Amino acid sequence: TLNSLLMAQARQSLQGKWGLVIGAVIINFLVGMISVVPVIGWIASIIICPVVYVGLMTFMLCVSRGKEGKIEQLFEPLNNGSLFGTAIAATLLQTVLIILGCICLIIPGIYLAFSFKMTMLIIADNPTIGPLDALKKSHSLMNGNKMKYFFMMCRFIGWFILSCCTFGVGFLWLVPYVHISDAKFYDDILHSEKNNQEEIEENQSPELTE
Repeated sequence: TLNSLLMAQARQSLQGKWGLVIGAVIINFLVGMISVVPVIGWIASIIICPVVYVGLMTFMLCVSRGKEGKIEQLFEPLNNGSLFGTAIAATLLQTVLIILGCICLIIPGIYLAFSFKMTMLIIADNPTIGPLDALKKSHSLMNGNKMKYFFMMCRFIGWFILSCCTFGVGFLWLVPYVHISDAKFYDDILHSEKNNQEEIEENQSPELTE
């Protein structure tokens, strides 16, 4: 599916829900503000922020798929021990790998950042998945789709400049737009992978003879 169409679908999904989605983004931002507190805030942010972010991705997937998104979804992972640990472990793993990639050379770091971009959406969509499996799944989904995703992000440059010109106010609309577009992109490549697997299985199955 063309990026322009995915973004148009994102805008359609946001119709009548802008206030709700902006509210969710603001809450996630406020949770992230705990990191400004020295030491205790840094530790708390490492533990809490990834978990709430998975909740935010669950919320975004619901909105993207035309389901009822609820603000409470942001905090539901905090009550799920398995999901809690997965969110933290996956965030730490991808952060370490991306940093190591950047230390080696900038390009490997960028490559890994794009490869792991769908990790949190995958965890939100598959609450029982392990952190390593989520990273592998993201790497698999983004295989052959990294440039397409890069070009989709480039389409937001004008929106980014406009948001900066409005002293940051525009980000209240840009961030939800990007998140829902990400969710649309995720569902699109997930659907494509499923179709490819079914096609491979059909080609591998023995032909029926009369």
